[in-house]
Parts: sequence; structure tokens; C-alpha cells
Amino acid sequence: MKIAMVCMGNICRSPIAEHVLKTKALSLNLPLEVESSGTGGWHVGNRADHRAEAVLRENGYSFNHRAQQFDDSWFERFDLILVMDTDNLNAVQRAAKNADQLAKIKLLRDFDPNSAAGAEVPDPYYGEVEDFVNTLRLVEAAVDGFIETHFGVR
Repeated sequence: MKIAMVCMGNICRSPIAEHVLKTKALSLNLPLEVESSGTGGWHVGNRADHRAEAVLRENGYSFNHRAQQFDDSWFERFDLILVMDTDNLNAVQRAAKNADQLAKIKLLRDFDPNSAAGAEVPDPYYGEVEDFVNTLRLVEAAVDGFIETHFGVR
């Protein structure tokens, strides 16, 4: 299964989600490939935000990232596209060309059984390190729910 994580600039939320899912899938020996992208292209080629990298490393996740932009080819490359918030959900949905592509798009936090339907992963970019820690915790809960839903593993 190939999973794409999507946020706005691909330097905070989606790389965190990518590396959380990659790490957990590897530790559970799950057949997953994971990448991330942003709906905007202004950070393409850049490393992730230094706070995102630090929070991941401090919490035991490996990290190597260069930002890339979502484009139409991702619908063919990926089985599921998990988006961090409704603004980016709408952007990805607008790029979809048919019902099959639309069906691949979901909000990441919809997999967290303890969050309300339509809950978002808030953008920590203009915040402090604590906001990145909160992002990580929200992502971890959603990723755990995703793994349980798709693989029956807790």
C-alpha cells in the first residue's frame, strides 16, 4: 500500500506524519510505502522546519526530508492520500479528476477514534516547539488508528 501525507508547504505536518507512519510500519513489518508533499510549492527542495526535525528525533523517529509539491500524478502513484486540514483537503479534492481519485482522499485525523469527524492537524509553523510536540501527538494517535483500521494491529 502506498500512502501520501499532504499539508501546505511540506515542511512541518506532512513530513512528521510521513516519518511517524514509516517508522511504525517498519517496526510492525507492514507493507507500506510513505511519502509526503505540500499543496504549495514555495518550499520545494528545502529541508523540513528545524523544529519538526528536532521533535521527531527527540521522540525516536529517524528523519530525512526534502519538500516536494503535490501534483496530479500522485493520484496514480498512491493508494491513499491523507491530508492534514480542510484547506488542503479542498485543494487536493479540486485536483482530482474523477470519483476514484476523490475516494483516495481522507483527513488524517479521521482515523483517530478519539477525535471528532473532520478534525484537523493544526499548522504549528507560526508557533513554538510545544506546538510541534502537539502536532506529533495528534499525528501519532491518527497513525495508530490508521494502522489498526487497515491492518488490525495496535
